[in-house]
Amino acid sequence: MPQYFGNPLDSNLVDQIALGAMADWDLASPVKDGDFSSLIVPGASLDELMGAAPDAPSSRATLIDADAGIAAVGAMRDGSQTRLLLTTWVPYTRTDAAEVQKIVFESLKAERHRRGFQGGLGEVGMEDAVAAASNRLQGGEDPMPVLESLLQQTVDVMQRNFKGWSVITTEPDHIAWPEELLTPRMTYVSVAAGTRLQKGSPWATTAVLIVAFVDKGIVADEADVATAVVLPAR
Repeated sequence: MPQYFGNPLDSNLVDQIALGAMADWDLASPVKDGDFSSLIVPGASLDELMGAAPDAPSSRATLIDADAGIAAVGAMRDGSQTRLLLTTWVPYTRTDAAEVQKIVFESLKAERHRRGFQGGLGEVGMEDAVAAASNRLQGGEDPMPVLESLLQQTVDVMQRNFKGWSVITTEPDHIAWPEELLTPRMTYVSVAAGTRLQKGSPWATTAVLIVAFVDKGIVADEADVATAVVLPAR
């Protein structure tokens, strides 16, 4: 804290301290977002501190974030003032692969329906291969080789034309869908998913693999892979 408050004009140092605080590696559960603010207030009582914190826009935003479920507070006395560092994190709750797969599938169906496609969206039926792919993702493997393997297995078994996409997201129900998935040509899909922690830290993302039946235009023995990356909102 002395380094943070003692160097207010060193923006690089201040930014590094703030990022370091949000990148806390000792959290007990995975997180997808974090916020940080600092505050200097008169007095030292809890009532004085909590009364002053909401008056500052940055600390107010940190404290009233409805999604934040984990918080840390650092305090340092400086004469008649108290200096505070506030950090909050948003827990990553969607870690169950089957739940994420259902969310993604229903979200895709809803978007296709919104686009005016009244026909249903079916599931390919490669349950064992999808479960194996999800386990590999959950274990931290790179999504692209897993997608290529799932896609080739699907083509080999079904002897039909399929195409695959890899999506990295923290919001599986708000994916920016590739336009090709929103056309009548795509009528059956498989969805694999796995939540992955960054090595040595609590920050999590979900890798989603989508394999879709294509009714024409792709040779059945070729693995056609596309990648769509959706970054965290903040």
